[in-house]
Amino acid sequence: MSWSFSVIGSPAAIIEELGRVESGLSGASLDEFKEARPGIETLVRMNSNVKYPPVLHIDANGHASSTGGVRQYSQCAVHIRTLGVKLVTEAVAATEPATTT
Repeated sequence: MSWSFSVIGSPAAIIEELGRVESGLSGASLDEFKEARPGIETLVRMNSNVKYPPVLHIDANGHASSTGGVRQYSQCAVHIRTLGVKLVTEAVAATEPATTT
């Protein structure tokens, strides 16, 4: 089975999102994600800054193959990229009137 997700946000928001990802899985995919989740959380926390929380983009996926309940193969990939240190979520009104020509 397999699982994957791709999100952009602060480290705290991404860790919170992992719970929503997990709640959407079932069966073998859920088991595989539960095994990978602590490592993903550790990697996200290692990309944090208390004063200026970074904006991260994380892509993660995993899959495994089992025969007769015995895992034959498994793989997990996690890519984390820092996009910046300030996430602007709402437009700010211009302090000067717009000009047209």
